[in-house]
Amino acid sequence: MAKESDTWIMHGVAEDAPGCIHTVKEAISYINEIGFLPLFRNEIPGFSLEERTVPENWWSDDSLRDPWQWRKIIAGSKKVAYGRFFAGKAGFISLAWFPYFVNYRRDGYDFDALWDDEKASIRQKKIMDLFEEEDELYSFEVKQKAGFGKGGEKNFEGTITRLQMQTYLCIRDFRRKKNKAGREYGMDVAVYSKPEHIWGYESVTLAYSEEPMKSGKRIFRQLMDKYPSATVEQIRKVVGVGPGEEPLKKKTKKSVHYPANLLKALQLDMEALTADQMRGLEFVISQLKESMQDVVRLHYEQVMKLAQIGEQIGLSRCRCSQLHKIAMRKLQNPKCV
Repeated sequence: MAKESDTWIMHGVAEDAPGCIHTVKEAISYINEIGFLPLFRNEIPGFSLEERTVPENWWSDDSLRDPWQWRKIIAGSKKVAYGRFFAGKAGFISLAWFPYFVNYRRDGYDFDALWDDEKASIRQKKIMDLFEEEDELYSFEVKQKAGFGKGGEKNFEGTITRLQMQTYLCIRDFRRKKNKAGREYGMDVAVYSKPEHIWGYESVTLAYSEEPMKSGKRIFRQLMDKYPSATVEQIRKVVGVGPGEEPLKKKTKKSVHYPANLLKALQLDMEALTADQMRGLEFVISQLKESMQDVVRLHYEQVMKLAQIGEQIGLSRCRCSQLHKIAMRKLQNPKCV
């Protein structure tokens, strides 16, 4: 899907093209065959439901032909996991492959352990606490009960997206709201749930017995096998895994790398630093809170603006700016760490 001249253009196939998906049943079969599939077109050519369907059928409100309606049917069927699993964008994962995504993305952490190890934000904690008492919640209920007030839409979207990317939450259904009389009204709303509530803890954590990196390699090899023309960088961007790479959380946990722009910001000369000094810098960075490490890494390694970082990790631009200033002050004066 791309925007051209203020118009959204769908990139699909003709009705009679080989491989065209015509029904929701065919869509589920294809997802199970491939293992996982984004909803919309992305960096990997052909790796999306959009590119396997007829463009004119989208948003026709015909549940028999409209892939936008199919996503609701698929999520509600419980036969496939649905959520924002691919670079923060929506997509599907078969139940056979979901445990490997869980093992790799969670990196061995159930959410409680993630929180105890100070690797989850307070916003994430507030949302996940809601699902200790409820099996499912409408998106607006999650937002209200977790304390995302007026103007907190961006923070909410960033936080709920990150929890889906980490596989702690998924979308189990789309339903309309109900008034006090029990009558439905308005548009369909996403209903969130923990995967464990839908398929059971044992099914979801089936791959916990293997190393997270091994699960990541499985995902990478599957995508390379089904889409051999995809490059490593394309796969890394869409799915978040490359060949032989450790889970992204592990990388964050260890430390931040030292791009030249970070050293310049700290007024350090890379060529003049000794190996011991570099190790000292690595240690100091590793002592920062994870939220500060995230801001520093994304700002200097990926050259992201603070507002963009906020959207990704579920914080306001102002808070990201505060964390950046504190982190730089601590790095310039290690005694403050």
